[in-house]
Amino acid sequence: MSDTTNTGKALERRIADAYRRIGARVVKHDVNLAGNQIDVYVELETPGRFLHRVAVEAKDWKSPVGVDVVNRFATIVNLLHHERLVDEGAIVSANGFTRPARDAAQTYGIRLLELGDVEAMERQVAEAEASNIRYLSRILATLSQHELARLLYALPVDAQTSIYEQAPASDLLREYNERLSKGRVRMGARSCAPVHLVRFAFNSGLIPQLVDAGKKVCPAIHWPEVVSE
Repeated sequence: MSDTTNTGKALERRIADAYRRIGARVVKHDVNLAGNQIDVYVELETPGRFLHRVAVEAKDWKSPVGVDVVNRFATIVNLLHHERLVDEGAIVSANGFTRPARDAAQTYGIRLLELGDVEAMERQVAEAEASNIRYLSRILATLSQHELARLLYALPVDAQTSIYEQAPASDLLREYNERLSKGRVRMGARSCAPVHLVRFAFNSGLIPQLVDAGKKVCPAIHWPEVVSE
């Protein structure tokens, strides 16, 4: 191995995480496609709900990536595209690309990304996440304790189980279940801070379920179209 490279695993994991956070349906690390090792394989859903598959090559090198790397990867992407296994190829470089590499990428339709592009993706996702948390927290803050408990109860069983493990949301849901089983559904004085519930739901990947439950329990409220991975 040249002293200008390292294993690149940390960069690969960072790329995979960035794609997951922007809402990729599938993200796999070190995938074998038709005998070719792909650093990161991504499946995205387009606005028209079509599947878009991306093969990503990560180069954590101390020097710019040259034209030979682009040529080799373009050949692989072309073969995989011919077999209908991918739709696009992308190379992420820790230290940029040479001019010939950029020219070749433009010719072959290979997307070139640098660390700054990955960091921009991460910032965009972080800003969207914060906005979703604030927005959903404001919505939940308008609900009564009874409506909030009904919303929690409307979540799928696996989501309820996750929330049961949290406090104080677990107290609210547990009390609601007990009162429901006894035929008394009016809530007591238990409380659940909406922002805590939304942060937990986001960190657990439950935001879509939370929004779907909210639409059923409180249909008069405008619930946002949000996605969490």
